[in-house]
Amino acid sequence: MNNEILERYNLKVNKCSLKGKVKIIDTDDGRYVLKKVNSSKKNIYDYLSTREFYNYPKVINELEDDIEISEYVEDVLVPDEQREEDLLYLIGLLHNKTSYYKEMSLDEVKKIYEEYSSRFYYIENYYLDLQNIIEKEEFMSPSNYLLVRNISKIYYLLYLGKNYLEQWFSIVKDHRKIRYALIHGNIRSNHLIENNSLYLISWDNARIDLPINDLYDFYRSNYKNVDFKRMIDIYRLKSNLNLDEELFLKFRLSLVEKVISSDNEMNTIDDVYNLIRYVDSTLDILKYDAKESTYNK
Repeated sequence: MNNEILERYNLKVNKCSLKGKVKIIDTDDGRYVLKKVNSSKKNIYDYLSTREFYNYPKVINELEDDIEISEYVEDVLVPDEQREEDLLYLIGLLHNKTSYYKEMSLDEVKKIYEEYSSRFYYIENYYLDLQNIIEKEEFMSPSNYLLVRNISKIYYLLYLGKNYLEQWFSIVKDHRKIRYALIHGNIRSNHLIENNSLYLISWDNARIDLPINDLYDFYRSNYKNVDFKRMIDIYRLKSNLNLDEELFLKFRLSLVEKVISSDNEMNTIDDVYNLIRYVDSTLDILKYDAKESTYNK
């Protein structure tokens, strides 16, 4: 504990405890949280205040010594589903307060398009090669059998993703205006504190970037129990979601990750099962969209 900083702010510590990576101190003036931060953190708080976004615990020091001292806010117990909705609502507010549009050159747009085209091509060929290897086995392992039984779903999700990428490119190559915002970069339910207001904590990964990255992060962490349409509707209560952004999000979600076999067959089975569960959950969203969406009309 940096006693010099505490003395500078007239904080006399009566009790100190640890909670994860932070220290909680009890003083004569109340409870505070102490956390090491990087030098860019102060700029983030300054920027948030200029945009009139105050949904974070009040920081009482200047962060000049890479130590953040913030007011301790007691978290109130709420149902998990309510917390997830509140988190999306707050992320929408953050993006709305900090959004701006940046015009990209056609070369920049093509670079994004070609990067994701290459990634789709790579993942598709990875699974094609893996399928060929597995199908030549005389006796399949349980994990390989599970994967081959469901591999057509992976190909279909990749197919949908490539279609969304093409639609995104056809829109953005003409207007080339992309929305940017300050994104939180670490969207987790335990990074939301609920009390008399809503507070976001853990801003270490915050940066100016595409707002879609926060929504993508949220979905990847919560796909097992999140209603995608509900997720988008709640976000839209506080922030616009343009057509090109929704397409960008959908092709990002369609780009599945590789599944790597390990020496432990049980671990590999778990990895394949989680992959298939992700594919099924995402297809439930996108198959309906592929049939009914006005994008294709």
